[in-house]
Amino acid sequence: MIMSKYGKGYDNIQLNDKISTADDVAHFILKRINNIPDSERPFMTTSLKADKESTVGTMADIREKLREVNALKLNLSAHRGDVIKK
Repeated sequence: MIMSKYGKGYDNIQLNDKISTADDVAHFILKRINNIPDSERPFMTTSLKADKESTVGTMADIREKLREVNALKLNLSAHRGDVIKK
C-alpha cells in the first residue's frame, strides 16, 4: 500500500491560522462542511498549498484524511520553478 511507504510525514501543517497535524485535518474539514449549505456541498474544494520542502509522506497523510471525510475535490499548488534546476 502506498500509505505505508510514503505516509507519516513530519512537516508542519497549517489549518487557517493554527499549526496542526494530519490527524486534525478530518475534524477541520467536517467543521467547515457543516457551515456550507447542503446545495453547495458537492462543489466544495479543498485547497492545499505545499512548500517546496514538503514531503510526499505529509501530502499522502493529508490526502488519506481527506478521503476519510469524503472531501475528494482537491486543488494542489506548490512552488513554481524549473524541474532541472534546484
